[in-house]
Amino acid sequence: MIPDIHGEHYRVTAAQWNYLSKQFSIQGVPTYIIVDKEGAVIQKHTGFPGVDTVKKELMKALEK
Repeated sequence: MIPDIHGEHYRVTAAQWNYLSKQFSIQGVPTYIIVDKEGAVIQKHTGFPGVDTVKKELMKALEK
């Protein structure tokens, strides 16, 4: 909905939001969650942690 925010964005229903917010203990928006290949949460941050932090965590996840 905001044209200058890039990336993949998905709308969810109220039921989906309730499930996701409980499943991942989401306390605010935006929340960035990195999940490894086995489905384990390896990084979670409420608010934008910065490009460098996200990139570093993604690179660590890819090494596993």
